[in-house]
Amino acid sequence: MSRERSEAVIYRLVKYSDSSAIAMAFSRVYGKLKLFIPKAYTKKGGVISFMPGMLDFVKKPTDLSRYYSFEPDTAFYKYLNNHDIILRLHLIFEIYDGLYHMDMPDEKLYDLILKMDDTNFRKITPYIIYFMLKHSGVMFELDACVNCASDEDLYTVTSSGIFCSVCSADLSLTSCCDKESSYIIKCFGNSSLYRNLTVNRKQEIQVLTALSGYAEHVLERPLKSIKTVFDII
Repeated sequence: MSRERSEAVIYRLVKYSDSSAIAMAFSRVYGKLKLFIPKAYTKKGGVISFMPGMLDFVKKPTDLSRYYSFEPDTAFYKYLNNHDIILRLHLIFEIYDGLYHMDMPDEKLYDLILKMDDTNFRKITPYIIYFMLKHSGVMFELDACVNCASDEDLYTVTSSGIFCSVCSADLSLTSCCDKESSYIIKCFGNSSLYRNLTVNRKQEIQVLTALSGYAEHVLERPLKSIKTVFDII
């Protein structure tokens, strides 16, 4: 077992004793890690959640790795001062924790998270959720009705996927999104189109309603963080 250093985000701390914790981290190189942090709640050894930085640890063959230190990247202190970003990171990592297995690295996902800032959080959060669902192999097709596979008039988006107008009427479905928000979802699969879109508050709410509902359907459990996100949007 060798000592390792990797860029990482510690996204969850569960209290183990008065000062120690079991932590979950997302490492650029190693993916999901479970760590024992002996002084997680002390001034000297305390760690900051949702802050990118450099993790120093020993990766063990068991699922619990040994933690040595974490050095926050000062360039991302902006995360700590922005509730809009922090609460969306809670949602992103709740979905990540349910979809990704241990030792499943995803450098592109890590880079996407680092791109989040106070100018793009409405736009990048839905895309990151789509990316995780797609990378995990569970995302519904964006260009075909989930019921009949038609590629025409796809504007009804529900927690089960996207439907054409005929199936939507036959099944008496109500869309989470209007046509503009449905178009945003359909653009996820085309990075050049999505890059040129703008996403406003109303559209973010509609798109997140659809994606979080679908994620809950996939994970077979409710997402605790989505209500908090909606409360502050």
